[in-house]
Amino acid sequence: TIDIKGLDETMARLRSLPVKLQKKGIQSSMRKGANKLKRAIVANAKVFDDPNTKESIAKNIYVQTDNRYFRRTGNFKMRVGVLGGGKTKARNSSYPGGDTWYWRLLEFGTVNMPAQPFIRPALQSTQGVMLETVAGSLSVYIDKELVKLGAQ
Repeated sequence: TIDIKGLDETMARLRSLPVKLQKKGIQSSMRKGANKLKRAIVANAKVFDDPNTKESIAKNIYVQTDNRYFRRTGNFKMRVGVLGGGKTKARNSSYPGGDTWYWRLLEFGTVNMPAQPFIRPALQSTQGVMLETVAGSLSVYIDKELVKLGAQ
């Protein structure tokens, strides 16, 4: 379990903003937290990138808002992952890091190869930093927007 101090106060202050500003603030803050995770994954993935080839797992790491999930549930969700996980080879080659279909083999291993995870350790090491980033960013955003609304 994770105990975030001041969350109730922050949520009450957030609810005092118009809904459009609430959505913008939450999405922006969550993206900042997800980018912390992305940077950690990129650092871990660079170990596996061969400078002699054009393929680069690190260049294929992305952060994306899951809008379909938001429309269905009303909750925000950010995805951090590797491009080209389940696409055809022709499409994979157009990604910034090229065709890095093999990232799954590294992350999860195979019958003949032990796993060499780079995503899971990054998640474990950045969980606290991500939450602090999201909470801090959201608090700053709320303060800024409340000042703007108070000035009008």
